[in-house]
Amino acid sequence: MTYEGLRHALAEEGVVLSEDQLQSLKLYIDLLSAANQRMNLTAIEDEGEMVRKHLLDCLMVVPHIVAQGAMLDLGSGAGLPGIPLAVAVPQLRVTLLDSVGKKVAFLRDTVKEMGLSDRVEAVSGRAEQTGHALHMRESYDMVISRAVARLNVLSEYCLPFVRVGGAFLAMKGAAGQHEATEASEAISLLGGRIASVRQWQLPYAGEQRSLIIIEKIRNTPPGYPRREGVPARKPL
Repeated sequence: MTYEGLRHALAEEGVVLSEDQLQSLKLYIDLLSAANQRMNLTAIEDEGEMVRKHLLDCLMVVPHIVAQGAMLDLGSGAGLPGIPLAVAVPQLRVTLLDSVGKKVAFLRDTVKEMGLSDRVEAVSGRAEQTGHALHMRESYDMVISRAVARLNVLSEYCLPFVRVGGAFLAMKGAAGQHEATEASEAISLLGGRIASVRQWQLPYAGEQRSLIIIEKIRNTPPGYPRREGVPARKPL
């Protein structure tokens, strides 16, 4: 996929990118491709596939962003979806959280190179620990996560960061509806409620995508998230 193809596909979904935004996204892919030669950031190496499977995939959620303000991208990895969303939605203030030091270093360098340091920051830490930090717990209007864990586990990582009245957005594949059903009790325990499950096919190849939107309706009990490793070993 070309960058013009990206702009056209997004325009059909009501997402309009300026030339400056398009150039910023191109810079991001250039930086990601260069860093990927030194560390394992993405298995996708072809630029056109990066544009489609990373940029287009992430930016398809823009029409479904339910608030503007502070967003946490949990398990950001290479900066997906947080960096593309920060470019496409200038009103967002984005925190990129990852537990791998080399990835956080890449994120910090990339944010600086892209001129986004005034509203995007990269933080090193595990969700089980940072989810209890007073300056981060229940501090975000939105938390978003892509390809990190099954929803019953991911909800324990993410919902403690969401303020009451905010939302957790889980980017999933074809099994999104099944995962939502499986995780419904855990989500309720953690103070959330499933508002909707949106589904679509990624343009040009037809891969199924899901976006599970979870509203935070009450405070998360203080015992969650549980200590490091427990949510994955003993899902709610």
